[in-house]
Amino acid sequence: MVGTARCAVRTMSPQRDKYLRTPQRGVPTRPVPTRPVRKRLTHDVPLWVDPSKEDYFITICCEQRGRNYLANPIIGFPLIETIKYRSARGVWYAHVALLMPDHVHLILSFPEIGKGMQTIVSKWKEWTAKSLQIEW
Repeated sequence: MVGTARCAVRTMSPQRDKYLRTPQRGVPTRPVPTRPVRKRLTHDVPLWVDPSKEDYFITICCEQRGRNYLANPIIGFPLIETIKYRSARGVWYAHVALLMPDHVHLILSFPEIGKGMQTIVSKWKEWTAKSLQIEW
């Protein structure tokens, strides 16, 4: 992209043009940084992994990103208590729980019980959604 912003914008495709700033005379344009769109990963545990012997890094995001839902005392403290409660009851073993404004990071391990990891996490999300009005 050599030349003025006006010349550079004119040669770009319409698809890419919507992400550019307003051109200034004599200044090349650059794309505006946007939040990356991440690929959704499968939630299936590979057959060769023994779920009772592994630690899992789990990230759970709120439905609407970019607002502070979780990192406040009204939601944050009860949410941490639910994580500690399930750890004390042996539903999971929480090694680390980190609340961010719009998501939570967990490092969990699961005991040898009949329930799958996805079921356990789904039940927790369902309970916290109902009791704490969190939209996951």
